[in-house]
Amino acid sequence: MTKRMEGNWSIASMVIYEYVRLIDCLEKKMETASELSLEPMFPPMIRIARKYLNIALKCDTIVMAAFPHPAWRMMQFSKRFTSATTRITVLINSKFIEREALLESIKPPTPPPKPSQSDKNLNEPSDSEGDEFNFYPSNPDALEINTKLERYNNGDFPMDKKGNLLGWWKAHVKDFPVMASLARDHHACAASSATVDRTFSAAADVCASGRAGLAVRTIKRCISSHMWLCDGVRSKGEFANCQSVFNAAAESAKFKKRTNKANKKANADKAKAAKVQAEKGKK
Repeated sequence: MTKRMEGNWSIASMVIYEYVRLIDCLEKKMETASELSLEPMFPPMIRIARKYLNIALKCDTIVMAAFPHPAWRMMQFSKRFTSATTRITVLINSKFIEREALLESIKPPTPPPKPSQSDKNLNEPSDSEGDEFNFYPSNPDALEINTKLERYNNGDFPMDKKGNLLGWWKAHVKDFPVMASLARDHHACAASSATVDRTFSAAADVCASGRAGLAVRTIKRCISSHMWLCDGVRSKGEFANCQSVFNAAAESAKFKKRTNKANKKANADKAKAAKVQAEKGKK
């Protein structure tokens, strides 16, 4: 499961699905291995998987990443996790209303619409023989209901679970603007320690010579620790403990020796590459 969840792609939406898939697979194997020597190992494995599935269901970020997946939407929760449906529905509605208000607040002011001919005719006497043929009379007391979230839950524009998630949202951003904004933020979250490790291991080329095979990637919504270290950014708040480790390391003679050695090697490599490029230019 960790292998499938590794990588720099929008995998946060797949966490709950992968746990459910793993539990179903283990339960089938346990039935197949009934009365065999391997049967006792499956119950603890299933118990641990369910434990982490429950943790994932209680994580608002994971839930909000799974809901904007067009293959899941609300059906994944209402069919498999009925006990958590109420809490998840309240969470989704609150996030939707909050994001909708935010998007409305940053919109430029629009001029008032000009009255149309039909609006002008509302004040004129009607010749439609009363209300007999007026099937849709105007009702100023009618409530304006926001059906954008309901429309998304109806399953418009379906997509398979293996489809291009980000491509789907790019194509339907105008159909569901509020949901698209939520999807953009939550699908950028790293879903597993493997992904987080890949993100932060870019700093290995700065602190030490190990793991040099991992190049620095352009990560739009994840923290690039490589750039933090290069620019000397000092962490605060939740990352204060990490900053204290860097501060202590900076005072270490051993650390200075290793960083100086790494900097010399990097400068030598740059000079060598520049020399090769210059020789190619002469030819």
